[in-house]
Amino acid sequence: MEPITCLHCEQPTFTCIDKLKATHWATIVCPQCGGRNAAQPWLMLALWFLHVWNVFFFGFMASHDDPVFYGAALVIGWLLLEFFGYYTPLVRLRRKPSNP
Repeated sequence: MEPITCLHCEQPTFTCIDKLKATHWATIVCPQCGGRNAAQPWLMLALWFLHVWNVFFFGFMASHDDPVFYGAALVIGWLLLEFFGYYTPLVRLRRKPSNP
């Protein structure tokens, strides 16, 4: 996969692993300019709601009905949500104020 562009310096400095870290509520820092980036928080909220629903619903159904089918549905749903999370856009964060 091609590198992801930093929103501060417009240089392709982030890897796909950095982008996946951002989809798990982590702040990623550009190694070139030190700019902080994160995934869009409102989309992350919706994505994590779907993650929780996926685990609770399919986990409950796997324990009460067909564990193979609903367990596979849980794993496939989790992988799909991770895939969609990768395409969540990044946002710029302000620099941390330096303490004198």
